[in-house]
Amino acid sequence: MLGVLDLNCPTLTGTQLSVALYTAIWTFDIICGTDYNGGNILAITAYSLQNCAQACATYNRDYGQTICRGVSFLSNLTLTTTYNYFGNCFLKNDTSSPIDNLGEMNAVLKLLNYTPG
Repeated sequence: MLGVLDLNCPTLTGTQLSVALYTAIWTFDIICGTDYNGGNILAITAYSLQNCAQACATYNRDYGQTICRGVSFLSNLTLTTTYNYFGNCFLKNDTSSPIDNLGEMNAVLKLLNYTPG
C-alpha cells in the first residue's frame, strides 16, 4: 500500500528491539496496536521502527539522562497531518497509560533497559 511502511504487527508484540550507540545499549519492549496517551516530547518522521527507537536512544544520550521512556510509531505515513505534528514517530516521556490504537498500523516501544557503555 502506497504510503504505508513495513511493520510486522502483531507478530512483533512481545519481542525486543535494541539500539546500540557507541558502547551503550537501549533495549525496548515492542507492543503492537497500542499508543501511550500523552507524554509527547516531540514528533519526527521515521521510516522504520528501528529508526524511531534510535531517535529515542539518541535523545537520551544527547541529554545525558533518560527522558525518552518510549516511542509511538505509526506506519501509515498518509496519516501524518497537522494533527500529528507532521510526524509518525513520537518520543514519549510517559509510558504509564497505554491505550488501544490503530491495530496493525501502530506499535509502541517501552524502554526496558539501558546499559551504559
